[in-house]
Amino acid sequence: MLALSTLEELERRLGQELGVSDWHVVTDDDVDTLGFAPRLMDQIVSLSGFARIANDGLSRLHFPAPLPVGDRVRLRLSLEAIASHPGGSDVTFLMSFESSGQSQPVCIAESVVRVFGAADTAR
Repeated sequence: MLALSTLEELERRLGQELGVSDWHVVTDDDVDTLGFAPRLMDQIVSLSGFARIANDGLSRLHFPAPLPVGDRVRLRLSLEAIASHPGGSDVTFLMSFESSGQSQPVCIAESVVRVFGAADTAR
């Protein structure tokens, strides 16, 4: 797992792939691809060094291929953008969910997370 604890560390990774999660077998109970996102992202990157982290949501959500029960899925994660704001920075990750049974991703989405450093907590 890649540990990134400062804005400067994030900026050095901008535009790069951060890693790929382990494969996860899809069952009837967890067929929701996006339900895997937090669990699989935690295998790739940790942002635990920030004073606070807030999930700002998803954008550009696409489902190019089906994800059948019984297939394996994994997450390929890249750092796409960082936008500074008073009180924090928005960090945009590109999530590409790959299936062992498909040649194209089954889901592509941008996940936006707002991070607050120690100096930002007083604002």
